[in-house]
Amino acid sequence: MEIGNDAKRLHTQLDQCVEKLDSAKKRMQQDMENIWEDLANAQTLEDIENVQSCIAMVMNYRMATRDLQDFEELNTALDNFVSDINVLKEAVNDRNLLQKEIASLRNKYSNAELDFDVNAVLEDVISSAENAIDTKDHVWRTQYLTLGNQTREEIHIWKDNTRILPAFLKQETIEAVEKMKVEADQIVSKAMIEDVVFYFKKLNPEERTRCLALLMSNNEEC
Repeated sequence: MEIGNDAKRLHTQLDQCVEKLDSAKKRMQQDMENIWEDLANAQTLEDIENVQSCIAMVMNYRMATRDLQDFEELNTALDNFVSDINVLKEAVNDRNLLQKEIASLRNKYSNAELDFDVNAVLEDVISSAENAIDTKDHVWRTQYLTLGNQTREEIHIWKDNTRILPAFLKQETIEAVEKMKVEADQIVSKAMIEDVVFYFKKLNPEERTRCLALLMSNNEEC
């Protein structure tokens, strides 16, 4: 009787083990299928990074050698892709460099054979990088594309601040700065002439004569 009960318990335990193994196998299979499905639907860099997290998880499973190789190759390909497009994030301080990197990546991945929509993800990252550098340009314009109250002190400060322009500026912003520099020089020049006239009026006739002679002499030397 006891032998029969032991056999039943053993049989039950074996059934439970088989069920657990079968359940684990199905879960692993589902996780693996989800990776390929999520990858096929990937549209952003975040989607790709989420897929990589899932790959790291399933590679801890005991799977067929071929499946393991497939995921290792996929993860390497995704690592290389992410590494490439992260260059764009590092180029948002230099507009010319950013455009060169964008052109290079578009050319490199134009015919790439990967298991997801490379162009969709790449263009999403490009759009984010362009928005980031345009935001920098907008913030800079808001802060520096003004002469304030147009006092000489403020203009000299402005000229110091705009002596070296950031590489992230748009061409139209650079042109606006150059135009404003002309305006700033005109304001300073006008103020200097007004100063000369103001002090000239304070001179007596003899001093005015000497002053005019000195000005004429300097003008001839120039």
